[in-house]
Amino acid sequence: MKAIKITIAIIAIATIIGLIFYLSGVTNPDPQKPQLPENQFTEKISSQIQAITNKSDDAFCKESYNEVKYLIDDYSNAKRLGENAADSIGNDQNRSYYLKQLYSVYVEKFIAQAFHVFKGTTWAESDISFINNECKALKSEGKTNSYLEPNGEADKTLNEIMHIIIKYNEIMSFLNKCQGFHYYNTELSARFPVNIAQELISQSKTYLNGNGYVKNCTRLISALKNVPQTVCNAHIKYLSRKIDYWSGMYEHYNTQIDYRNNLYDPLKTEVIAVRSAHYNVSVDSDIDRLINKLNSDATAAYTYFSNKSNN
Repeated sequence: MKAIKITIAIIAIATIIGLIFYLSGVTNPDPQKPQLPENQFTEKISSQIQAITNKSDDAFCKESYNEVKYLIDDYSNAKRLGENAADSIGNDQNRSYYLKQLYSVYVEKFIAQAFHVFKGTTWAESDISFINNECKALKSEGKTNSYLEPNGEADKTLNEIMHIIIKYNEIMSFLNKCQGFHYYNTELSARFPVNIAQELISQSKTYLNGNGYVKNCTRLISALKNVPQTVCNAHIKYLSRKIDYWSGMYEHYNTQIDYRNNLYDPLKTEVIAVRSAHYNVSVDSDIDRLINKLNSDATAAYTYFSNKSNN
């Protein structure tokens, strides 16, 4: 008898628990989708949201996102999302649900489209700019409307995209620094800062040896590989300007020997020293051109001093 009572009690408890779960919606096969009114307008919205899912990964679809968002708000403002025009609660609930669903679907598609760019070799500036701006906008929108779960999968992936963009911008900034690397001090005692040039080359090698999606960008990799040539060109241009600056200055020296010892030879030594800068690029033709420029000035100096001694 006692066993029968225990059995009945267990069955009663199980029944109550089952009822609680049922009433709380745990048994709902799709707990993410509330039981909301459906009509021709909600069906159209669902269809257009699904269309975003079916979009190709090789082209951005922000316009489609904006169009569906506008459609949801338009239908909501016209009270078309409830069971009838008087169903303001159903209308508002549907609006909230579809806006969140649209955001979720679009974020997933945007992520796929962004990584389609990152896995490619082109990395068009317009694409990078769009990804950067859109990623920030989506994170802001997701945080403001509580669409984006903090540290959830989508949030982490958007952060990863931002880190890729940050690394890309970092390398681009470095390359611009290399392109703008110049030296203008034309004093005879001044020397081109080879140590800084070598630091730039070393940094370019660090980027080249790194990992990450940026290594897929052929434009970036090509520019990094060209850094030694870039800084070497800056060195050659500096020497060319320096020789031009001192060209014709032989008139300020008393003799040919004085000119040669104090102007020609120091400049020639500085030109030849380019070889020891270890840029690991071809410099022979540049050195020959600079020495020819020096020799042209030396020939003029010889004529000047010869005429001076004859007078």
